[in-house]
Amino acid sequence: MLLSIKTKLKLTSAEKQLMSKHAGIARFTYNWGLATWQNLYQDGLKPNKYILKKFFNNHVKTELGWIKEKGICQKITQYAFDHLGNAFDRFFKGLGAYPNFKKKFQHDSFTIDASGKSIPVGGVRTKLPTIGWIRTFEGLPNVTTSKVTISRIADDWYLSFAYEQPEQVTIKQHEVVGVDLGVKTLATLSTGGVIIQELYDAQGHNSKFIPITINPEDANFIPSPLRSATSYRLNDDGYESLYRRLTNQPQNRKPELGKLQTLAPRDRSARSQFVPFEITEEAKQLLMAAFESSNKIISVIKTFGSSLLSMLDR
Repeated sequence: MLLSIKTKLKLTSAEKQLMSKHAGIARFTYNWGLATWQNLYQDGLKPNKYILKKFFNNHVKTELGWIKEKGICQKITQYAFDHLGNAFDRFFKGLGAYPNFKKKFQHDSFTIDASGKSIPVGGVRTKLPTIGWIRTFEGLPNVTTSKVTISRIADDWYLSFAYEQPEQVTIKQHEVVGVDLGVKTLATLSTGGVIIQELYDAQGHNSKFIPITINPEDANFIPSPLRSATSYRLNDDGYESLYRRLTNQPQNRKPELGKLQTLAPRDRSARSQFVPFEITEEAKQLLMAAFESSNKIISVIKTFGSSLLSMLDR
């Protein structure tokens, strides 16, 4: 069974700046790939993420030193091309709109991995490839994952990942259970279980019954009406969270609302101003040959040199 988690990161100002750099590189790579894809398609070619990724790694990264700064994980550009390719796949299948250029502070995110190795997570501290140790507000289960995505919502950063968990099969103890509707209780089961009327009347709004567990497997014994409510495991993090719940001390207090600003309507007809580079006629001819014979790609890439540098200077 595949489960996913998304949790808020507890970052310093320097760590937030580092996350912004990663998101900026991912956004630049995605926009560069989209602009190049459009240029090649207009000239009758059928580009794909693999050719663009090879071109970018061999001839763009080498000219942009800020992409290879210390502390920058180089996997972000790989996933930027993967996301671009997936966006076009969805578009061609009629499952999504045509890809748009990414803008700063709008859905900033990036994805990294450990070059095929598993990334262990657990507790309130996680070590990410190249980036190093980061902290979370809540404890994470001790599992491993193949990749992680870090995204920004407002001024906060969030960590999300998926992990495999074995399915726990609940042994059926009774083939048939009788139900007796009552007055004091909503229902009494033939097995002795009781469905309390107060839980039914609450319609999912639970402020009185708080599920508490000692071990992870104890979650299977939480009554069904309470499984949608927040449960607390009595470990180091669970004690503090439960105490905050009982004493009405939220971990994050809501800030005061600011003055409502009147925003002008946005012109959706205008496209993002991302200027693609121009390809020489000689390069176009070589690209035609490259798509027919993949071993000519390197010679095509080298021909792009002057056109690419002029684009990056803009």
